[in-house]
Amino acid sequence: GVLVPNDNAATFNDALVKLGSNLTYLYNNPSDERYWYDTSPTLKKIVQEIANHLPVSDVNEEIKRKLLQHRGEGRIDIHVCPNSMDVPDEQRARLVLLPIDSHYIQSSPNCDAVKVATNILENHGASPRVYKNMIVFMASDSEMMESVKKEVALYLAWKQIYEEADARDLTPSKKEEAKKSKQSKDNSVGLKLNEAYPWLLIPTTDPSKPHEIYLEPRRLSGGTESFVTRALNSLVSNENLSESYAPFPLKLELDSKLWTQSNDISVKDIWNAYTRYCYLPRLKSFDVLCNAISEGMQSGDYFAIAGGKEGDDYLDLRLKCSMGTSVDPSNYLIKKDVAEEYKRQHTPEPEPTPPKPGPGGPPQPGPQPTEPEPRPEPVPELKTKFHLSKDLDPLRVNRDVGDIVEEILSHILSIDDVNVRVFFSIEAETSNGISKDKERTINENCATLNVDDYEFY
Repeated sequence: GVLVPNDNAATFNDALVKLGSNLTYLYNNPSDERYWYDTSPTLKKIVQEIANHLPVSDVNEEIKRKLLQHRGEGRIDIHVCPNSMDVPDEQRARLVLLPIDSHYIQSSPNCDAVKVATNILENHGASPRVYKNMIVFMASDSEMMESVKKEVALYLAWKQIYEEADARDLTPSKKEEAKKSKQSKDNSVGLKLNEAYPWLLIPTTDPSKPHEIYLEPRRLSGGTESFVTRALNSLVSNENLSESYAPFPLKLELDSKLWTQSNDISVKDIWNAYTRYCYLPRLKSFDVLCNAISEGMQSGDYFAIAGGKEGDDYLDLRLKCSMGTSVDPSNYLIKKDVAEEYKRQHTPEPEPTPPKPGPGGPPQPGPQPTEPEPRPEPVPELKTKFHLSKDLDPLRVNRDVGDIVEEILSHILSIDDVNVRVFFSIEAETSNGISKDKERTINENCATLNVDDYEFY
């Protein structure tokens, strides 16, 4: 071709690409430097015709097959496109990838994804589901999934052409084209599918209505990691899934929800509550709860533990000990003050020791010399105030704040009649200036979170 002055080369290039995609007999080399006509149809045209006539079920089955490859990436169980019976009703956290065509639509609160997820959450086959706080869902985006389906259809068409190369009497160059195109489309499907499930649907409750469950949507941000890994990282960082747990939040839940009407509760009943009720934290497994109990018993600041209970008697009651991995569902956690009182009442007083005879034989009747009373030791002056300030890594705020809460704040809150105020401060400075869009977004988020002191200057 020839260009004259003022012609736009990109226009001609776009025209050639479009012709190459639509014309049956127009060929081009891999570098798109040469184009020519031939008497036999191009593979691209044949592939497009095959893709257009593929059954939808074949395309969906291939997408499901590729989704199943992500099951090994999860730190929890992964279920791909199941019905309610396929998702076990067990006390172990699991992530459910909703069916391919059950899309989540943000503007439609009763979309297919919500309906399917609600059915799985409420039912296990024909029976009501018991352990509802063990499930989180992921849903697809309709536009992204349509793009995936088109790409999968092209991949399957190229795969068919390559497998039938001998039957179609393809030349070596065409066979090589089919091989490379199949691999290229396979890679493209993987990239598109990694963005096609961007929605987390998290069963949760409103504090004012703790027994009414709703699905909280959260859109995942993009990234190079697989969507399953990004989903799990998001759940953990936002405390929708706990892979580790501390004794302090455990005691808070015990005090506010689980033993308000009693002085003790079995470990089995605690675990049953955590796995059933969505107003409690979602723990990955029973081991996470056991580790929190062991840590609490190591310090002895939160609760006591007993090996069992018979009537009103506690068996093997311990106020502080090293549990290791020996926490058992039959154990009981007991309020610390109740356990201490129980210990005092059930510990026999030691028998008085008779006085030893002196050098002159056994003590004689009559008044005995009295020893001078010991002088009272001076009471040390106790400090009444505490202050803490620490620079935090902006990329690891969740971890650092969690460590401070568990290791320092929890001990402060256990002090009798203590008043605590916790402040959060952010100072940011950039020589490039802050854009108006970013300033507006931060201002809106501060207002939404009821932050009462913030400004840009």
